Amino acid sequence: MTNISRVLIGAPVAFVLSLAAFAAPAQSPSQNLAAGHGLVCDTAEEVAAFVGAGSDEKVDAALARVNGRFGTGACSILTSVFRQYEQANTVMIPDGIVRITRIEIVGVADGAAVVRLKQPRVQYTPIFEKAASI
Repeated sequence: MTNISRVLIGAPVAFVLSLAAFAAPAQSPSQNLAAGHGLVCDTAEEVAAFVGAGSDEKVDAALARVNGRFGTGACSILTSVFRQYEQANTVMIPDGIVRITRIEIVGVADGAAVVRLKQPRVQYTPIFEKAASI
């Protein structure tokens, strides 16, 4: 998948996951579509490998590690329009829970425009839930 946006590449992985907790995707009830910016990978295993790293690892380093292991373009950071489907896996991390969710991407951001894909593409994305403190 093409890496459309490099905005968060230098940020720590923990920061990228924290954005997933606070930035809920915009929903369109009539078409069941959402829009969001974040990590997408070809498989749930790749997402687990990405989020399983230390929270201080930079996103660019985590992407290089995962893409080196699974193949170039296995994971990327992008802004997309998608349909959210079932949860594929759960990963426990020190700061909470990451729910790896299957999505179907129907469009991607290209500058100020959204480009519709000719064929929807199934991907997986992490949804972070911060642990409650006692």
